[in-house]
Amino acid sequence: MREKAINILTKSNTIVFMNQSDRIKYLKEAFNEHLLFASKILSFNDLSCEVDPIYYIFMKKNFGYGPAFSNKLISYFNYIDCSITYNNSKILLVQDVLKSLIEAEMIRFPRLNNYESYLKVAFNDKRIPGYLTDEIDEIFYDIKPSNKSLPLIECNTSTIQTMMCAEEIKNLILNEIPLDSIHVMNVDEVDEYQLSKWLKDAGIPSVYEKNTPIHGFKITKDFILEYKNNGILSAIELLQKNSKEEFCRQNQVIQTIFKVINQYGVEYCQEFSDIICYEIDHITLPPVSLQNVIHIYPEVIQSIKDDDYYLLLNYNDKTIPRTYKDDDYLSDKDKQDIYMETSIQKNILEKEHITNLIERMKNLKLFYVLFDTGKSLKVAELELSRALFKTDIVIDSENSYFKVMSYLQAHQNHSSSLPLIYNEYPRYDSKFNYLSNDTIQKYMNSIIKLSATSIEMFLQCPFRYFLKYILRISNHEDSFAIYYGNITHKILELITRKVDFELSELVYESRSYFPESEQYKFETYMPVLVVKLQIVINNIKKIRDESKFEPLASEATIEFLYPKDNRFSIQGKIDQIFVKTIEEQLYMSIVDYKTGNTSFKYDEFINKHQIQLLMYLYLVRKSKILSDFQVSGLYYQKVSIPKYKKEKDKDPLQKHFSYDGISLRNESVVSMFNSEENMRGITYKNDGHFKASNRLFDKQELDRLENDIDIILNDVTRKIVNSQFDITPFRIYQNTKISKSCEYCEYEAICYLKNKKTHLEDITEVGEDDE
Repeated sequence: MREKAINILTKSNTIVFMNQSDRIKYLKEAFNEHLLFASKILSFNDLSCEVDPIYYIFMKKNFGYGPAFSNKLISYFNYIDCSITYNNSKILLVQDVLKSLIEAEMIRFPRLNNYESYLKVAFNDKRIPGYLTDEIDEIFYDIKPSNKSLPLIECNTSTIQTMMCAEEIKNLILNEIPLDSIHVMNVDEVDEYQLSKWLKDAGIPSVYEKNTPIHGFKITKDFILEYKNNGILSAIELLQKNSKEEFCRQNQVIQTIFKVINQYGVEYCQEFSDIICYEIDHITLPPVSLQNVIHIYPEVIQSIKDDDYYLLLNYNDKTIPRTYKDDDYLSDKDKQDIYMETSIQKNILEKEHITNLIERMKNLKLFYVLFDTGKSLKVAELELSRALFKTDIVIDSENSYFKVMSYLQAHQNHSSSLPLIYNEYPRYDSKFNYLSNDTIQKYMNSIIKLSATSIEMFLQCPFRYFLKYILRISNHEDSFAIYYGNITHKILELITRKVDFELSELVYESRSYFPESEQYKFETYMPVLVVKLQIVINNIKKIRDESKFEPLASEATIEFLYPKDNRFSIQGKIDQIFVKTIEEQLYMSIVDYKTGNTSFKYDEFINKHQIQLLMYLYLVRKSKILSDFQVSGLYYQKVSIPKYKKEKDKDPLQKHFSYDGISLRNESVVSMFNSEENMRGITYKNDGHFKASNRLFDKQELDRLENDIDIILNDVTRKIVNSQFDITPFRIYQNTKISKSCEYCEYEAICYLKNKKTHLEDITEVGEDDE
């Protein structure tokens, strides 16, 4: 195999296509043996079309397409024939764009026919573009399967998996294997965090070989902010002031941004800031090149050496091989019309490719996980010629670098490691007493802000509140749900203030707030989003038009120091306050918009598990923005679009958008606020009086519930000051396996309970009154 490969590479008039890792391998071999390669070495990427640097601006000016959608189209250009008339509207759209690019000389196609006198060889690569298959004269595979059996390490959980991997790294180091020769592959970000931490604790250097987006750097954020507020010239000046030594990471970011600016020029940068920001947002820097470190990779690497050692994590059927979905702009059916690789073909090739890589790795160990978030997982279904055999990695607690391993002294078979770990760990204690009170007080030396959300979390579980709001351990949330909630609130505020706006323009201007990881979807989402938001606007307006109450405030922010303890600030943002004077009495209703699935629940409201509406009432009362008023109602109102069926004689959305909460037991006041059809849980008798409902309250009952907020605040502030952050989630109700407080808790991995009902039952028994 090797001799044939060398023979091909030393021939003249030959083009050899190979991937970068094979190219490096053979170039090194040629250098060591003083060989000269006479053939031309290319990759199939060298045959991809090249578009002009100002391609995005051309698309915006000529077609109105944003950069995300324009970027998708590039991958199709290689396969579109401009001389053919296609019977597909999407392909015709791409063809029209391509014709315009060719006419404007904005695109270049390198073709194999430039090398007609050359023999063409595809080397070690089955991924040959469809339009080139007839031009390749030979396909040569340099695959050397190893005949060594593959050890398969079975792990109960991903945490156990990273522990086992860490121990295997230690064993390799003790056997004097160089750090640079140890490669850990197919590592997701959670695994990488745990593994890197244990390696760092052990004093073993490692690097995660993953590109870093530059949008996460502070200098990039500062540049974008300055750019949007004061223009490109001011932003350039900011970059120049922050340039540091030549090889620092920040300077790499600055030089990368300057490349984008130079690519477009200052004039275009001033006119098309959204495109420039999109470019910058999608640029990544390669990992820092380090020597004498453990190399950790998010995928299975391509470059293989016989003397290196490979540890492949997550050898499960949902991870290996990577799968492609039919979710591009052009579907698989569309791609067949232009002879482009479909997702099905990609998946077949990916499976063959990953199989070949695993076959060739001489020193390889596979790790796979049995359970993840309560689900059973399977081993990857690859047809390997190498035999698999299950084996164990024995933890040597005396010699291990990893202190956490000391809990596994009796461990011999990791399949039973969970019971062993449980027996070695301290028994459950709901008192959080592992930080001194003095230490906790240092985290609370400034004013602590309390909102309805944070108070509800404290009531659900004080320990969860402590982690999120005192230690501030939380991930930055960036999701479509948050984006939708923000833009919906903004639109409803504009409606209340009767500000004119064009909905499609407002949505387009909001794209910078669209989730960074999903920016490429914006062009597709935008028209659908506009339609959905228009439905929301129409329904909200329709309901408001039936009310005789007037809006007093929208997005009203209220904040004041807690009178009983000035170390706390009570705050909240009220979506809508409506008022009406009836017979010289001022009545007020509060409405809180809900973009998710939250509904008003009577039991939770009464038991103070759902206190948001009462907190808003408390804020209005204590802030004295209104005087001498009486509450007419407290409501949630959904402003999302559910799935619904059209009905002939009934509006299927009316109930969805209706007010959901409690109302004053006063027919004339409630009917003036809105009609029966727009009020959940309220119906009238034929004589005009209310039917019995738990959604109706007398003034005295509302006053009592409002006073309960004072009791709750007094109790919560006292416990926070006294550092009482016990792990005591809501009790488990009948027919449920876990506490509601634990169901979506982001801190389960560092909590003794970890959502296990067996532990919770020790502290929260289910009683008859919960039925």
